[in-house]
Amino acid sequence: MPQIQFPIFSAFQKYKDNTALIASHQKLSFHELDRWSEALSNQIHHETQSTEQCIGILAPSSLEYAAALCAVFKKGMIAVPLQPLHPIAELKYIIENSNLNLLLVHQDCLDQAKELTRDTKIQLLIIERAEPTHTALTYLRPDEGQAALMLYTSGTTSRPKGVIITFGNLEFQMRTLCKEWGWQSTDRAINTLPLHHLHGVLNLLLCSLASGACCELYPKFDAQQIWERFSSGEITVFMSVPTIYSKLAQHWDQQPPAVQKKWSEQAARLRLMVSGSAALPLPLFEKWKTITTHSLLERYGMTEIGMAISNPYQGDRRPKSVGKPLPGVEVRLVADEIQIKGPNVFREYWKRPDVTESSFTLDGWFMTGDQARVDSDGYYYILGRTSQDIIKSGGYKISALEIESVLLERDDLLEVAILGIPDQEWGEKVAAVCVWKDQKAKIHHESTQYLEVKEWLKTRIAHYKVPTRWNSQNELPKNAMGKVIKPNLRHFF
Repeated sequence: MPQIQFPIFSAFQKYKDNTALIASHQKLSFHELDRWSEALSNQIHHETQSTEQCIGILAPSSLEYAAALCAVFKKGMIAVPLQPLHPIAELKYIIENSNLNLLLVHQDCLDQAKELTRDTKIQLLIIERAEPTHTALTYLRPDEGQAALMLYTSGTTSRPKGVIITFGNLEFQMRTLCKEWGWQSTDRAINTLPLHHLHGVLNLLLCSLASGACCELYPKFDAQQIWERFSSGEITVFMSVPTIYSKLAQHWDQQPPAVQKKWSEQAARLRLMVSGSAALPLPLFEKWKTITTHSLLERYGMTEIGMAISNPYQGDRRPKSVGKPLPGVEVRLVADEIQIKGPNVFREYWKRPDVTESSFTLDGWFMTGDQARVDSDGYYYILGRTSQDIIKSGGYKISALEIESVLLERDDLLEVAILGIPDQEWGEKVAAVCVWKDQKAKIHHESTQYLEVKEWLKTRIAHYKVPTRWNSQNELPKNAMGKVIKPNLRHFF
């Protein structure tokens, strides 16, 4: 299999003196990141030797996270980023499923890591700033089909699936997106997105590094802080999800006219603003254009395919459209379903050959489960999903089946159906229709039962998966096969 020159390693050599990262008021040059990741890579070497092995990374958005990710890449192993904000039960599932024997840990997450790895043989390695013991720095030339990154997605099954993304996938995506979106070494980007999702780790972190640009990492979103960074005149690129743009617009609305004017003028100077991970409502597209003059660049992608379709950087960005296929990516519609083929498509689902096989057509096209239409100019418009069990809320893809399976662990619940309810700000909100053993139980926003169930769920699944809309019924509508007819539940909300 052909070997490739990995863009991150090329950037280490080409942009040594450029600032690569800024986080927590600390700066890191490309040369410093190169040496730190080299030292960490040497430590990984002493812990493990096998290839195609998963190495976990438990860290917030930070310099440590980036150094750990680059170190795993240098060893040619599989990086498995973990979100520290997720509940222990969800993190334990990923750790067990990925067969980790080494976990790279940010100092602030050490207690959490110890709890996660108790009664296991998993080794912990704290991510500390260090210098390599040798002067020569190493740069792997991986095979294009070699696994590099595994991100977990809820997909359509009840438990998250590990998506194996190869070095070839990443190389193609970085090269394509850097060219198509005009990345330059003079760019400075803001990254408030979680780094265990493709949007934050590929579109922002890896693309900025590959182009020699600077990426500012923020573990938490703060609207005031982001507007202040826009106003500094230093930022050129911003990418986020519709929910964040909505919150930024709301914060702008609350300011006095003089501040609004200043913020709008400075934001207009950014060269690129991108929205993705969920559908961008037309009113928000128009609102943001009024505030900043930017027509948000909307694109289409998912963990399994990276970015596949995009509006142009230069040219007509059409509202409600995700644009045209990126160069090198093949797209077709079969019964309105989007199917994708190309070097961007993932290799396999981790330890799930049956699901991998069923996700592709016989002639090799990946079936996304999303429906679309295409206009006479070749612009694609997403219509929805072929699966009723996928919910997109705030940029996250959520499995309704996973939430249902967790809720059904409760002794007081007979049946439950989870569905997405359209919402202007979040895209969709997670809603639950419950059949309780006690038919008198009525769960709603203000009830004591709701608060108890909500807190119970937060210990088992990520906060954004917890339903915010609740309804109680005596029975759920079902078809002849006993399957719940979820479209018939929407009128309850």
